[in-house]
Amino acid sequence: MNNFFVSKNLLYYFAFLFLVLVSWTNPDDMPPTSLRIIYLFVLMVPTMLWAPKVMPIVITLFYIVSNYSCYISYMPNQVVLYVLFPLVAILNNSSTQSNRIPFIFILLMLYTLVVNMCGAASFEPITACLILMMMFVKLAPVKDNHYVHLFSYTLILSSLILGLQFIIEGKQFQQSVGYGDFDSRTQWMDPNYFGCVVGIGAITALIEALLNNTLSKKIRYLFFAIYVFLCVILIINASRGALLAVLCSSVIILFLSDISVKIKVSALICIVSFLYVMYIYGVFDFLLLRMELDEGHGGSGRTEIWARKIEAYSQLGLSDQLFGVGYQNGMRLGFNYLRGFHNDYIAFLVEYGICGLIAYISFMFSILKNAKNFWIVFAIVVYVVITGATLEPISGGMLAYFCFLFYGKLIAQTDDFRKTPSLAR
Repeated sequence: MNNFFVSKNLLYYFAFLFLVLVSWTNPDDMPPTSLRIIYLFVLMVPTMLWAPKVMPIVITLFYIVSNYSCYISYMPNQVVLYVLFPLVAILNNSSTQSNRIPFIFILLMLYTLVVNMCGAASFEPITACLILMMMFVKLAPVKDNHYVHLFSYTLILSSLILGLQFIIEGKQFQQSVGYGDFDSRTQWMDPNYFGCVVGIGAITALIEALLNNTLSKKIRYLFFAIYVFLCVILIINASRGALLAVLCSSVIILFLSDISVKIKVSALICIVSFLYVMYIYGVFDFLLLRMELDEGHGGSGRTEIWARKIEAYSQLGLSDQLFGVGYQNGMRLGFNYLRGFHNDYIAFLVEYGICGLIAYISFMFSILKNAKNFWIVFAIVVYVVITGATLEPISGGMLAYFCFLFYGKLIAQTDDFRKTPSLAR
């Protein structure tokens, strides 16, 4: 297969499997493990054989919806299980032209692998996510604007479905379910990670609404309406990090990207009007209440966590300060139990040392290197950078954020970003 187009029959096949995915609406009991494994192979094997270039799209859509849904889906949640399929697809299509993997991607992947293996003989999600991201780069068509827009629609659809579930099944967000190492998962008990994933779809929808000039006005209005809807979800969800990230990225897209003044003014009027309506109906009062409740249940404990982690790090030996102690040891550092950092930069410093932190920063800058649509890509990178100030999306190996960075990489290397795609033929 020399392009990313798929037959209509295969498209209908993916749609059917997606309906199966969202058909399980039980937040407490999971489908039988055997069915989950069968479902994974039924989804991935045909993609691997007949549509390898759409594998990044398929994995992104199905994984994000299943992992952040309030229901326990048919999709296993261990990222490492997804590495094999794109690897086989790349080997089967090694003769086709492909993108070059940036050296820093390989370096950071090997670095995290070695440090974690030496520290606790563990293979962590961050390494699996970096491997997947590299394989996504290899599988994606070279400088294909159609593919970029298809991937953006994937991110938008993922967030839109999660947002609708939030409205319909909001009470399920406070539950947590675990089934051991293979099937363990956390539901929407943490509004921050959920909010930041919804924010990914919001920013992507804004990019399509403002920058895809070949779309009809109705479709562009639809994307802008999705952006507004997802912003409402963020306000109700009350994730401050997600709101700040969406705000900053939106400002960059709106005022620094290459769009007409008319569109900028129109979008600004719509956003201000939306905020005014939210204020009139007291939505921001609800947001403040949710924040106060969050503070009362430990939301303000981040600074204490940071202080203890940094203090414990300062007492490590020189080699550990330079190269880190690994993910598992880093989570225990400063505490007698596994304790997250709530900050990607401190996490990288402790887990992978000064060298690892430099590699991480270089990894983020590599997305911007020679970017052809700089301000759009910059807005995407800024979004991940801001979320990393209070969460651990990269060091914790959250695949959704790697997919968003992959989307930024696609935009960075695409000459003509403003053409519409066609998926089936």
